[in-house]
Amino acid sequence: MLFASCFAYAFGKQHATDDVNEAVARELERGHTSSVAGFRTLFCMRPLDERLLLHTDCSTLITRARCRAAGAFLRSGAENWLTVDDDVDASTDALARLRELAVERVVTIAAMRLRKGRAWNVWTFDDADVDAMPWGVPFPVRHAGLALACFPRRALNDVARAFPDLTWSERPANLPNPGVFVERIAGGEWYGEDVAFCERARRAGVHVMAVKLEGIAHAGIPNVVGSPHE
Repeated sequence: MLFASCFAYAFGKQHATDDVNEAVARELERGHTSSVAGFRTLFCMRPLDERLLLHTDCSTLITRARCRAAGAFLRSGAENWLTVDDDVDASTDALARLRELAVERVVTIAAMRLRKGRAWNVWTFDDADVDAMPWGVPFPVRHAGLALACFPRRALNDVARAFPDLTWSERPANLPNPGVFVERIAGGEWYGEDVAFCERARRAGVHVMAVKLEGIAHAGIPNVVGSPHE
C-alpha cells in the first residue's frame, strides 16, 4: 500500500471562501489536466499502487502540513509515503524510481532545480558538484528540500521514536503526529523544516539520499537542461 500526499497552500488560499475539501476533490478529478502541478503528480502516482491512499493539506504552515501527513501515513498501515509540493510535476517513471530507492531506513529525496539559476535543492557532505552526479544513482546528502520525497515506514518510525518529545496531538480528533519536521533555531541560525528533519534523521541512524531523475519539473523548471519545456 502506498500513501501519497500533497501540500497545496496556494490552492487553499485561492478557495478560502469555498469548501476547500470539495474544491480539492473537484481539482483531483481533473487528473493530468489539473491546474495544480502537485495534483497532476498525484494522478501520476495512481499506476504505482491500486491501493493508493491520498492525503492533501491546504493549511498555511508547511511544517504543520508535513507533520499531519506524517501522522496520517504512520496510522495508515502503508509501507511507503510519497510526498509532493504543489509546484512539482513528476512522471510516473520518476516516482517509481524514487519509491524503489527508498528502502528500510533510507529516505530518498528528488534532487531538482531551484527557481533561480542552475542550483539544486540538495547539499552534499563534500560540496560535490551535483551537476556531475549520474542520473538515477542515489548519493548521500547533508540536507535537501522535501518538495518530492519518499519515506519508508521504518525510516520515519525510527526518526519519530528518536524524538518522542516532538510528538503532538491535534484537537479535536486528538490524533498523534510526529513533529520531526519542526524548524529550530540554534547558534543564531534558522534551520527550516527540511534541514531540521535531515539532521534528526542522521541522529536516528536513518540515511538521507538524493537522486537526479528525468521527468521532474519544479515551479516549471525542468531538471534536464536543454529540455524543450525549459
